[in-house]
Amino acid sequence: MAGPGRIRLRMYQVGFGDCFLLSFEYARALGGRDARHVLIDFGSNKAAKQGSDLTATAKLIKDHCGGKLDAIVLTHRHKDHISGFGTAESAKIIGDLQPDLIVRPWTEDPKAKSKATGKAARAFVDSIDRAQDFAGALAERIGSARGARADLRDAAAAQVKNTQAVANLDKWAKAGAGTYVSIGDESGLGRLLPGVTVSVLGPPTVDEWEKILSYRASDPNYWIGLRGALSRGRLPIDASVESDEEVPVGAIGPERWLVNRMRSQHLGLLQRIVNTMDDTLNNTSVILLFEVGGKCLLFPGDAQIENWEYVLSHYPKRAAIVQKLSGVDLYKVGHHGSRNATPKLSLFGLWTQGAAARHPLTSVVSTREDAYPAKSDATKVPQGALLTALKKRGDLHATHTLADGEAYVELECPVTPRGRFTRTS
Repeated sequence: MAGPGRIRLRMYQVGFGDCFLLSFEYARALGGRDARHVLIDFGSNKAAKQGSDLTATAKLIKDHCGGKLDAIVLTHRHKDHISGFGTAESAKIIGDLQPDLIVRPWTEDPKAKSKATGKAARAFVDSIDRAQDFAGALAERIGSARGARADLRDAAAAQVKNTQAVANLDKWAKAGAGTYVSIGDESGLGRLLPGVTVSVLGPPTVDEWEKILSYRASDPNYWIGLRGALSRGRLPIDASVESDEEVPVGAIGPERWLVNRMRSQHLGLLQRIVNTMDDTLNNTSVILLFEVGGKCLLFPGDAQIENWEYVLSHYPKRAAIVQKLSGVDLYKVGHHGSRNATPKLSLFGLWTQGAAARHPLTSVVSTREDAYPAKSDATKVPQGALLTALKKRGDLHATHTLADGEAYVELECPVTPRGRFTRTS
């Protein structure tokens, strides 16, 4: 059967989050339809400055896919990738599109322990739910706040389970089909996309690569202990203080300095714990490589260094994968443009060497500049140095540069030897 003649990608304005509709268009109708559509993530942590409405985005998705989705890919469970599947109105619209397949990482599988033969792997699976329980409790405990504590609350809230979204995805998978994947697995996407090859490049299982573990993330007892300390009021959160700058009446001089210093250290500790949770979930991201007619499209979710290190340096089939990655035509920038999701040497370096340096590369990033304040460019999201490097390497399209009223970026590419991705709206 003939493959697609054109590829179309729509990147929706959801603020700090991801939502991509990848469409493959065929010259000859297949089953009465001339295109196949895959929705990759649908969520937001913080709306765009000009405002974004997940229900309005869902309506656009419905229009753009002609009322039918072939598949949904959830790269991982973070709010900025999943919340649209759990909000009542937007979820109703997506559910009515009757997706035939739901693809999720192996850690989402209720039977995930079947992929975990070692003690560390089984503990890791258990720890994810425990960690998310703690995150939800922490966000609730902080409640209304300003300043640094508000930032901590928002960061913790981003880690919660998103139970309703998961329930909806489960329901849609039951009505169609569902797969839970790790590196090298069959996703099921190939059978829905004639002429398209889809490779799963991540995540690895813990048995394959224990480096996806970090800090105490692999120990459920650690998170149980933290939750208990929180419920007993033993974690250093002063819920009675409305401003991080306020100190008890009468505190002056050294006392004022000491109180503020202690609060700063306490919040810093909790922030590091939340960051650990964030890194752990990011490294469960599904990484997909789509190949069609010599074109390669890379969608890595929020996969970070530990995830990439396995596929690029230790996976038994890495040589063939590295060769394919060196010829990527379209790159969905990892983790909204953070510094540790696009490995500088092992991944970006592939696109700057030899013939690969002359190969056209188009990058797309869905992000918001001020979502997470940072003291330096090294920790900023999106990172300025990364965006600059991507712009020098090829075309870069970003949602945070859209004008008011622009709801999405649309790119298309003819499946021909000289075909390139160009912006159409």
